Amino acid sequence: INPLDGTGDVKDANVTAFRHALVEADDQDLGKQLALIRELELPCSSIVHSGGKSIHAIVRVDAESATEYRRRVDRLYEICEANGLKVDQQNRNPSRLSRLPGIMRGAARQYLIDGRCGAASFDTWLEHIAELQDDLPDIIHIPATAAELPPMAPELIAGVLRKGHKMRISGPSKAG
Repeated sequence: INPLDGTGDVKDANVTAFRHALVEADDQDLGKQLALIRELELPCSSIVHSGGKSIHAIVRVDAESATEYRRRVDRLYEICEANGLKVDQQNRNPSRLSRLPGIMRGAARQYLIDGRCGAASFDTWLEHIAELQDDLPDIIHIPATAAELPPMAPELIAGVLRKGHKMRISGPSKAG
């Protein structure tokens, strides 16, 4: 999922850029895995069906270094777990390989579920998650609530005053 130096070894030391992390949750129903990946709006480069019991989300982390990669993957996995996606913890390493769409895995074909989807970047995704976790009330869209307003009180003076409301009448000094 990340480029290697071409020496033939697939080890963390051979990774030349820390662009992606693998999110795989093979202990849950496939539909639930996919629904949680989409609901969390993970910044995916692709989502692949493994041909088995898991969905592989190739998540863009765009880390500058191995240290930043580890920090970002830790945060990614922490957020996934907190939101119900039971991530396979063995997939943290940057040299991790993933499934290849179109290839048979036993009797089942691995296939691409989606291409680039979710948040535009890892940083944008973190901002989105922070907004979801703030303690502010949810945004209410006025057109949706307008149909649910309580009935208006009866009019006492048509177009001017309703029962239970207050009215103030004023005029210039000495106008009577």
